Amino acid sequence: MKKLTAAKIAALSTPGRFATDGNLYIRVRDSGSKTWTFYYRFQGEMHDLGLGVYPEVSIKEARAKADEGNRLLRAGQNPKVVWDERKRASGTPTFGTMAERYLAGNKAAQWRSDRHRTQVAANLLRHCGNLSNLRVDEITTEHVLATLKGRSKGTAHRVRGDIYRVLGAAQALGHIPDNVRNAAQWRGGLDQLMAKPPAAKHHEAMPYIEVGAFLERLRERRQDVDGKPCVAAYALEFTILCGARSKEVRLATWDEIDIDGKLWSLTGPRMKAGKPHCVPLSDGALAILDVMRELRTPATGDYVFPGFKPRAPLTGKSFERLLKRMGCKFVTHGFRSSLRNWSHCETHFENVVCEQALAHDPGSASERAYRRDLPVSKLRQLFAAWDAYLAPRPDNVVQLRSA
Repeated sequence: MKKLTAAKIAALSTPGRFATDGNLYIRVRDSGSKTWTFYYRFQGEMHDLGLGVYPEVSIKEARAKADEGNRLLRAGQNPKVVWDERKRASGTPTFGTMAERYLAGNKAAQWRSDRHRTQVAANLLRHCGNLSNLRVDEITTEHVLATLKGRSKGTAHRVRGDIYRVLGAAQALGHIPDNVRNAAQWRGGLDQLMAKPPAAKHHEAMPYIEVGAFLERLRERRQDVDGKPCVAAYALEFTILCGARSKEVRLATWDEIDIDGKLWSLTGPRMKAGKPHCVPLSDGALAILDVMRELRTPATGDYVFPGFKPRAPLTGKSFERLLKRMGCKFVTHGFRSSLRNWSHCETHFENVVCEQALAHDPGSASERAYRRDLPVSKLRQLFAAWDAYLAPRPDNVVQLRSA
């Protein structure tokens, strides 16, 4: 490998790290992408520094960088320290540094969930290794493509979006000139080089005409085999009656509940859109809260629907496991769609009321600016009608007797 040629590098296909000379290596990843690394020992410790992606960084450029690193080693200096200080002195952060700032700077409301933030952090800090040591103003579309190579379409587009936002933040801070196109831009950029993102998949939603029968089955599970209350069953029914999201219900606390006013009020940080929301409580929802109040103890804490651990809520998998045990193919979030379809097909409530029942804010920005108050009385009527629609039906079968 000492006499490297483009043909020899192109022939490398087995994942691994291949030595050339002068501590210069080329690493072949499982995805097939190839990156240069400077692998050396300094004061008994091994270091592995990325020098860029091949062929964006040519053989000549990689060798020149490795030669500089070897000169520093002969002078008793650690190339990593020298090169890091040089980057800091330039004032332009590396992608890794900018990604950490981006993650730390966004508020909790920015993320759909803790799991979402964890996934974005993994995308940026772990899966973008070939970008982490590059200055943000050095990153090109070729670098981004190398990062995305070998990934599934869905994953590739999620990672691309995360890279785009980090580079956008860097550009907003002046680290990338305004006239330079974002290297991860889709329209007019990567849309010419990558497959289109997969079509969005909607949550499996139960037809609204089946929800009433499903609730009858669910109510049969309010107690487990030992006769103890099944909190998850009560919480899932409450979720369906209130058209709420799973996390909103699981993390509900008693200080959000106004029993006398029959209202459940959620603050902005508790909502996906970051705006306060309130849900008028129907008779069915209030009946569930009555049961939960009877179960409340110091061990359950402030959560309306306590989990198995002391002073902890239900876990994120609680509803999923319950639905699976019931042989239900639908997901919890899909019941919001059931409510929306019912309100559209079976009622005469205004569209804006039906949307606000789901904590959506329809209409143009101008409309939303003038429409500031939530129509609580109309929402109360809607949820009462939904409750009545789902209530157990009386047995109307009458046995006829012969004369």
